[in-house]
Amino acid sequence: MKIAPNFEVKSFEKLEAGDLFIYDFEGGASAGIKIVDPKHDGHIGALLLGPNFPSNQAGPHLAVAPNKAVVSFGKEFTIQFPIAPAFWAINETPASDAWMVIDDMKCVYFRVPYGEQGDCFVDAASGKIIKTPASDFCAYPKSWKVAIVTDSGETHVLVQHN
Repeated sequence: MKIAPNFEVKSFEKLEAGDLFIYDFEGGASAGIKIVDPKHDGHIGALLLGPNFPSNQAGPHLAVAPNKAVVSFGKEFTIQFPIAPAFWAINETPASDAWMVIDDMKCVYFRVPYGEQGDCFVDAASGKIIKTPASDFCAYPKSWKVAIVTDSGETHVLVQHN
């Protein structure tokens, strides 16, 4: 028997930084990425991506690590971007308009509020929090999807922001 897409059910603490997961909470379920903050003694938490949020947040945000089982897709996920010009900005826009940043080295970051420090960036590949992207040349997609693409080419969208 085959199961598609490929996933594991495990405790959040057994995930690696950068792993994509789904967990449920009272009132809904959300996809997220396990994060680590190297500047704060390797503090571990979650970047919640949606589509639902357990608090009054309008979009992706950092959260305390869930202390429960999750459905993990590991690092086998795809971030899909638009091709229509109307969904891109080259000049920096407010985080509420563009939750993602891509630099000229094709590094992809989620941009989210980080308390009184303003916005921070989470490297989508590693799950590490950084203060700013490594490059000054960035683009800001206003629409994006996080998806799982199966071996047979089927695309399963977990989260979509427009």
